[in-house]
Amino acid sequence: MKSLLIVPAPQGQLANRLINLAHIRAFAIEKKLPMIHCAFYPYTELFEGPKNSLFCLYDDDGDFLKSPNAQKLAQLYSHYRKTIGHPDDSNEIDLATLERDVTPQMREEFFAFGFVLRAWVKERVFSSLSASYFELGNDAEQIDQYPPVQEALANSDMILLDGWGWRYEYGVHKHRAEILNYLNLSKEDHTKVNTLVAFARAKGELLIGVHVRRGDYQQWLDGKYFFELEVFRNVMQSALRRYSDKKISFLVCGTEKMSESDFAGLPVTVSTEEPHIDLYSLAQCDITVGPPSTFTAWACFVNPHPHLSLSSPEVIF
Repeated sequence: MKSLLIVPAPQGQLANRLINLAHIRAFAIEKKLPMIHCAFYPYTELFEGPKNSLFCLYDDDGDFLKSPNAQKLAQLYSHYRKTIGHPDDSNEIDLATLERDVTPQMREEFFAFGFVLRAWVKERVFSSLSASYFELGNDAEQIDQYPPVQEALANSDMILLDGWGWRYEYGVHKHRAEILNYLNLSKEDHTKVNTLVAFARAKGELLIGVHVRRGDYQQWLDGKYFFELEVFRNVMQSALRRYSDKKISFLVCGTEKMSESDFAGLPVTVSTEEPHIDLYSLAQCDITVGPPSTFTAWACFVNPHPHLSLSSPEVIF
């Protein structure tokens, strides 16, 4: 019987979770293993693949929901629902029905279940459950080269991969097209992206995306990559000098409210869209610049392009 891969808990915000999902899903695709992701909520409705699935399920042969592992997961989920006093706690859980008839309330409930499942497996609450738990911090590990996971694949019905560091570089590039198709935006959101990018491109022939990541960066790593707007204006001025033979336009996306007056004298379009629109708009730029972030890393994965990492205030084009 194939091991079931489970991501039980969230890792960061939108781009972190996209990268986490992409790598573990790539491993599932390559090894033909079933996989569920408990932790992509509340972003599931934004992407074509996840919005049609309660579990963010990958099921290579289409048989997982009828498998013994699915039955075990259903029993655990049923037990969880009883502990929270679910009104349907007397009914037998059918994962196939839940997967087909998903509702926002069910997504929130299943998201919470992931945390409980993690605790049950870590504390071995169910001694008969054949499950392994692995947690990584910020240090990256290639899943296929991590011996404990390889051993568990031969011995465990369920494998919980928790933490930010799980990577599968070989698979995520091999299966890039399939992953991006799964994580495609809706037609409506594609229209928003195309409209924003077209408006910015109308101002110049070379479009540079500027990711102004501030907000939480004031605390992260003691503010190492938290820069005043003047730093971003300086790097934009350097781009004008570096590409003086071209007419440049800047698309500015960020974590706080900004206006074109914050970049006076520069040919800018400042986005007022939601983060997922900003993310896929940055992916359509010719060049991007911003502090080290999974946000621009994902934009570069969606559409490979040159990126200037703003690792210090002195960085220029």
